[in-house]
Amino acid sequence: MLRPDALTDARILVVDDQPANVALLEDLLGQAGYTEVRGITQPRKAEAVFGEFAPDLVLLDLLMPGLDGFGVMARLRPQIVDGEFLPVLMLTADITPEVKRRALTEGATDFLNKPLDTVEVLLRIRNLLHTRALHLALQGENEVLEGRVQARTRELEEAKTEVLGLYRELAKRNQELHELVGKLLQTGDEDRRRADAAAVHRDGAEVVERLTGREHDVLRLVAQGQTNAEIARNLTVSVATVKTHIEHIIGKLGVADRTHAAVRAVDLGLLSARRLTTVLFTDIVGSTEMAVAMGDGRWHDLKQRFYALMRRELARFQGEEIDTAGDGVLATFDAPERAVRCACAVRDAVRGLGFSVRSGLHTGEVERQGRGVSGVAVHVGARVSALAGPDDVLVSAVVRELLPSAGLTFVDNGATRLKGVPGEWRLYTVTVR
Repeated sequence: MLRPDALTDARILVVDDQPANVALLEDLLGQAGYTEVRGITQPRKAEAVFGEFAPDLVLLDLLMPGLDGFGVMARLRPQIVDGEFLPVLMLTADITPEVKRRALTEGATDFLNKPLDTVEVLLRIRNLLHTRALHLALQGENEVLEGRVQARTRELEEAKTEVLGLYRELAKRNQELHELVGKLLQTGDEDRRRADAAAVHRDGAEVVERLTGREHDVLRLVAQGQTNAEIARNLTVSVATVKTHIEHIIGKLGVADRTHAAVRAVDLGLLSARRLTTVLFTDIVGSTEMAVAMGDGRWHDLKQRFYALMRRELARFQGEEIDTAGDGVLATFDAPERAVRCACAVRDAVRGLGFSVRSGLHTGEVERQGRGVSGVAVHVGARVSALAGPDDVLVSAVVRELLPSAGLTFVDNGATRLKGVPGEWRLYTVTVR
């Protein structure tokens, strides 16, 4: 490729029916240091030579018998890539405005008037070659940049797919763990369950003492639903080391497998309160205007009816009320499908009360703080709800990907930015089939 610091490496094609003119230019360019110069006196051969020689600049005589410079340019034009700067320097004694306009229209870059001024010839050629070299360099940089953008885009798509896959797996394991805990609480007689609980309190400290710091770390990640390979990556150890730690944990806690180890860890209070949860924000649309129009008493009664309806649906879909503030409700669910169906049921039910609600949902890891919840997932859910319109059930892409076949229809609202939350988020409106 032609470089700005090596212009004499340029390939220059001279097309002129006068052998003397071709010889003059070859000699002039050779003395100036140009080593790749090819001259032809038969314009009909220009097309073939151009394709084989691939010049960086063409010196083309305008007035030639049989096929003039305009005809040569017409034949060369299909071989020039769109957007490529390949200078064509016309050699002519005819410098009338009409000729110049036609030549520029059909692809000429500049003109040299005959008889030729050798100094002007070399300066014009150098300037045009320098421009071509800069154009090629920019083109190369653009291709490199485009390749990087495409590679980065692929990496981001792969990362997104991986994260959503992890969310699905974590949601599945969280549900399995939830069901297992429920079975443990319902199985066996009450006396034995109380005895087991008392035993936990008696020897819990001893068990905790026997677990090493690294075993605590492994157990915490096991309870989050991570695979051995994921735990190894997070702790920067080998998969074999993780397997060994899990075997020790199972032995020390006296359980049968890793799932029961996680349940036992919950009993012992070894795990943080963070877990995968779907948060639902629902509030009344146009509440301020309604409160002003209705007055305090009627508005208070209407809100109480809304809260009662909301609690009925939460009980139906196994959701947990976390907070009521103003005209809205925050609730959590351990399964995203129940959360979405609850939001749809509330939306349909409140129409009988004469108003509309909007709902926003997101699934992520939250932290329990007494009766409250916190974490980035809660902030995202609130921002999603703020973008919902009347009667909308608006969900994040995480919720959408966790419900691939739940009998729900999702309308893509495109990507948007959530206030205070980094990156772009794709949101979907839900309808029930």
